Amino acid sequence: LRAPDEVIAHILAHGIATAEQPVRVPGRADIELLPRVCVPARCQGLLFGYLWLIEPAGGLPPADVQAAGAVAAGISVTLWTST
Repeated sequence: LRAPDEVIAHILAHGIATAEQPVRVPGRADIELLPRVCVPARCQGLLFGYLWLIEPAGGLPPADVQAAGAVAAGISVTLWTST
């Protein structure tokens, strides 16, 4: 399953491909995309994937975004050491 090209372009326009920290991606009603936070899972400079969090109205609290960053870091270390 692949996201539509318009969604991918919108998300990439917010810099997730090179992000080291969580990135907020605003929603777009015209492409039915809810606002979200993209948390890159990187270790030793390698990107293993992204943790995506749909933001509720008013956004996610900073502590929740920080916790998601810690989870993504743990996942990436696990993947790094298993490769």
